[in-house]
Amino acid sequence: MGFLASHKIKAILFDIDGTLYPKSYMNKYLFLASLSSPIFSLSYSKMRREIRLLDGSEVQPVLDSSAFREKEAKIIYKGKTNIDLVSYKKHYDKAIKQKWVRLFKGIKPYDGMNRTLEEAKAKGYLLGALSDFPL
Repeated sequence: MGFLASHKIKAILFDIDGTLYPKSYMNKYLFLASLSSPIFSLSYSKMRREIRLLDGSEVQPVLDSSAFREKEAKIIYKGKTNIDLVSYKKHYDKAIKQKWVRLFKGIKPYDGMNRTLEEAKAKGYLLGALSDFPL
């Protein structure tokens, strides 16, 4: 890690998908998870694409998870006047969140990744992970 030290880098951040483990694993697990709630999963996927487009063109406010769930619901139920946030959050928990938590237990990092992260941490680097996961 001579490059990091010579450039006075103190932290290493990773975009999780495709960096810490193969993205193909995630795609397989996501497909299987979507089978139990296909309509909600398709709507959710469409909404996520829409949010990604928003993020690229203008600065978005930082939201806590509750406010972010509300933003998601408004996009999914666009045009509807009575949005039931409690119902949306329950559906989100069942169709998305619970499945993602289980999903991560089965994903294995690339060979040598754990050792690499441990070495970086032992050398004093701060480690972080970034993603646009829906959790």
